[in-house]
Amino acid sequence: MDAPSLNCPRCGEAMDSLAVDGASLRECPCCHGLWCNTEALRTICESREKQTAVIEWAKNNHTNANEAAEPKVKYLPCPACRQLMNRMNFAGCSGVIVDVCRAHGTWFDRDELQRVAEFIQSGGMEKSRTLQLEDLKETERRARATQFEAALANAQTPGSACTWGTREAMFDIAQILFDLLR
Repeated sequence: MDAPSLNCPRCGEAMDSLAVDGASLRECPCCHGLWCNTEALRTICESREKQTAVIEWAKNNHTNANEAAEPKVKYLPCPACRQLMNRMNFAGCSGVIVDVCRAHGTWFDRDELQRVAEFIQSGGMEKSRTLQLEDLKETERRARATQFEAALANAQTPGSACTWGTREAMFDIAQILFDLLR
Protein backbone atom coordinates (compact mmCIF):
# COMPACT_ATOMS: atom_id res chain seq x y z
CA MET A 1 0.00 0.00 0.00
CA ASP A 2 1.38 3.43 -0.92
CA ALA A 3 1.96 6.03 1.75
CA PRO A 4 -0.53 8.90 1.80
CA SER A 5 0.35 11.99 -0.19
CA LEU A 6 2.00 14.73 1.85
CA ASN A 7 2.50 18.35 0.85
CA CYS A 8 5.58 20.41 1.59
CA PRO A 9 5.04 22.58 4.67
CA ARG A 10 7.14 25.36 3.12
CA CYS A 11 5.78 25.67 -0.44
CA GLY A 12 2.73 23.39 -0.51
CA GLU A 13 3.89 21.13 -3.36
CA ALA A 14 3.23 17.38 -3.24
CA MET A 15 6.37 15.68 -1.93
CA ASP A 16 8.03 12.74 -3.63
CA SER A 17 8.81 9.54 -1.70
CA LEU A 18 12.41 8.42 -1.65
CA ALA A 19 14.58 5.98 0.25
CA VAL A 20 18.14 6.72 1.33
CA ASP A 21 19.83 3.48 2.44
CA GLY A 22 16.44 2.13 3.49
CA ALA A 23 15.31 5.27 5.35
CA SER A 24 11.98 6.47 3.93
CA LEU A 25 11.92 10.22 3.35
CA ARG A 26 9.78 12.71 1.47
CA GLU A 27 11.39 15.42 -0.66
CA CYS A 28 9.83 18.58 -2.01
CA PRO A 29 10.68 18.86 -5.73
CA CYS A 30 10.67 22.68 -5.49
CA CYS A 31 12.58 23.67 -2.34
CA HIS A 32 14.36 20.32 -1.80
CA GLY A 33 13.32 20.19 1.84
CA LEU A 34 13.01 16.75 3.42
CA TRP A 35 10.32 15.30 5.64
CA CYS A 36 11.63 12.57 7.91
CA ASN A 37 9.17 10.64 10.06
CA THR A 38 10.15 9.86 13.62
CA GLU A 39 11.18 6.25 12.92
CA ALA A 40 13.33 7.15 9.90
CA LEU A 41 15.10 9.92 11.82
CA ARG A 42 15.84 7.58 14.71
CA THR A 43 17.40 5.01 12.37
CA ILE A 44 19.51 7.70 10.68
CA CYS A 45 20.71 9.03 14.04
CA GLU A 46 21.61 5.54 15.27
CA SER A 47 23.39 4.27 12.14
CA ARG A 48 26.70 5.63 10.92
CA GLU A 49 26.08 3.91 7.56
CA LYS A 50 22.75 5.71 7.12
CA GLN A 51 24.37 9.03 8.09
CA THR A 52 27.04 8.46 5.44
CA ALA A 53 24.34 7.54 2.91
CA VAL A 54 22.43 10.77 3.69
CA ILE A 55 25.60 12.85 3.28
CA GLU A 56 26.48 11.17 -0.04
CA TRP A 57 22.90 11.42 -1.30
CA ALA A 58 22.79 15.16 -0.54
CA LYS A 59 26.15 15.76 -2.22
CA ASN A 60 25.03 13.86 -5.33
CA ASN A 61 21.58 15.44 -5.55
CA HIS A 62 22.20 19.01 -4.41
CA THR A 63 25.31 19.93 -6.35
CA ASN A 64 24.52 23.64 -6.77
CA ALA A 65 24.62 25.08 -3.23
CA ASN A 66 23.57 28.54 -4.45
CA GLU A 67 20.52 27.23 -6.32
CA ALA A 68 17.99 28.00 -3.58
CA ALA A 69 17.71 31.09 -1.42
CA GLU A 70 17.87 30.78 2.36
CA PRO A 71 14.32 29.89 3.52
CA LYS A 72 12.29 32.53 5.31
CA VAL A 73 12.06 31.90 9.06
CA LYS A 74 8.49 31.01 9.99
CA TYR A 75 6.59 28.34 11.86
CA LEU A 76 5.58 25.55 9.51
CA PRO A 77 2.63 23.13 9.68
CA CYS A 78 3.33 19.42 10.06
CA PRO A 79 2.68 17.69 6.72
CA ALA A 80 0.82 14.90 8.55
CA CYS A 81 -1.43 16.72 11.07
CA ARG A 82 -1.16 20.36 9.88
CA GLN A 83 -0.44 21.61 13.43
CA LEU A 84 2.38 24.15 13.70
CA MET A 85 5.72 22.51 14.43
CA ASN A 86 8.26 23.66 17.01
CA ARG A 87 11.52 25.18 15.79
CA MET A 88 14.49 23.79 17.70
CA ASN A 89 18.24 23.49 17.55
CA PHE A 90 18.87 19.82 16.74
CA ALA A 91 20.42 18.13 19.82
CA GLY A 92 20.48 21.53 21.50
CA CYS A 93 23.90 22.48 20.16
CA SER A 94 24.20 21.54 16.47
CA GLY A 95 23.43 24.97 15.09
CA VAL A 96 20.87 23.38 12.74
CA ILE A 97 17.39 24.73 13.43
CA VAL A 98 14.77 22.16 12.41
CA ASP A 99 10.98 22.05 12.57
CA VAL A 100 9.63 19.24 14.75
CA CYS A 101 6.23 17.64 15.21
CA ARG A 102 6.74 15.34 18.19
CA ALA A 103 4.00 13.00 16.98
CA HIS A 104 4.96 12.70 13.32
CA GLY A 105 8.48 13.78 12.39
CA THR A 106 10.96 16.50 11.51
CA TRP A 107 11.20 18.91 8.59
CA PHE A 108 14.67 19.65 7.25
CA ASP A 109 15.13 22.56 4.88
CA ARG A 110 17.54 22.00 2.01
CA ASP A 111 20.85 20.47 3.20
CA GLU A 112 19.87 20.49 6.90
CA LEU A 113 19.63 16.70 7.15
CA GLN A 114 23.10 16.47 5.63
CA ARG A 115 24.40 18.97 8.21
CA VAL A 116 22.74 16.98 11.03
CA ALA A 117 24.34 13.73 9.79
CA GLU A 118 27.74 15.47 9.64
CA PHE A 119 27.17 16.85 13.16
CA ILE A 120 26.42 13.35 14.50
CA GLN A 121 29.42 11.81 12.74
CA SER A 122 31.73 14.49 14.16
CA GLY A 123 30.78 13.53 17.73
CA GLY A 124 28.05 16.11 18.18
CA MET A 125 25.68 13.85 20.08
CA GLU A 126 28.36 13.17 22.70
CA LYS A 127 28.90 16.93 23.01
CA SER A 128 25.15 17.37 23.43
CA ARG A 129 25.00 14.72 26.18
CA THR A 130 27.95 16.36 27.98
CA LEU A 131 26.24 19.76 27.87
CA GLN A 132 22.98 18.25 29.14
CA LEU A 133 24.80 16.57 32.04
CA GLU A 134 26.54 19.84 32.92
CA ASP A 135 23.17 21.63 32.88
CA LEU A 136 21.66 18.95 35.11
CA LYS A 137 24.55 19.20 37.60
CA GLU A 138 24.21 22.98 37.67
CA THR A 139 20.46 22.71 38.29
CA GLU A 140 21.10 20.27 41.16
CA ARG A 141 23.78 22.58 42.60
CA ARG A 142 21.36 25.52 42.53
CA ALA A 143 18.64 23.43 44.18
CA ARG A 144 21.02 22.41 46.98
CA ALA A 145 22.12 26.03 47.44
CA THR A 146 18.49 27.12 47.70
CA GLN A 147 17.86 24.32 50.21
CA PHE A 148 20.88 25.47 52.23
CA GLU A 149 19.70 29.08 52.23
CA ALA A 150 16.24 27.98 53.42
CA ALA A 151 17.70 25.81 56.20
CA LEU A 152 20.01 28.64 57.26
CA ALA A 153 17.14 31.16 57.31
CA ASN A 154 14.99 28.73 59.30
CA ALA A 155 17.81 28.11 61.79
CA GLN A 156 18.28 31.84 62.35
CA THR A 157 14.57 32.62 62.83
CA PRO A 158 13.82 33.23 66.53
CA GLY A 159 11.11 30.91 67.80
CA SER A 160 11.36 28.55 64.83
CA ALA A 161 11.29 24.81 65.34
CA CYS A 162 14.86 24.69 64.08
CA THR A 163 17.48 26.78 65.86
CA TRP A 164 21.26 26.89 65.70
CA GLY A 165 21.47 24.95 68.92
CA THR A 166 19.61 21.83 67.81
CA ARG A 167 21.45 18.82 66.50
CA GLU A 168 18.96 18.48 63.63
CA ALA A 169 19.63 22.01 62.39
CA MET A 170 23.37 21.51 62.51
CA PHE A 171 23.07 18.15 60.76
CA ASP A 172 20.83 19.62 58.03
CA ILE A 173 23.26 22.48 57.38
CA ALA A 174 26.29 20.16 57.42
CA GLN A 175 24.61 17.73 55.02
CA ILE A 176 23.67 20.50 52.58
CA LEU A 177 27.18 21.94 52.71
CA PHE A 178 28.62 18.47 52.07
CA ASP A 179 26.29 18.06 49.06
CA LEU A 180 27.27 21.49 47.72
CA LEU A 181 30.97 20.62 47.86
CA ARG A 182 30.57 17.30 46.03
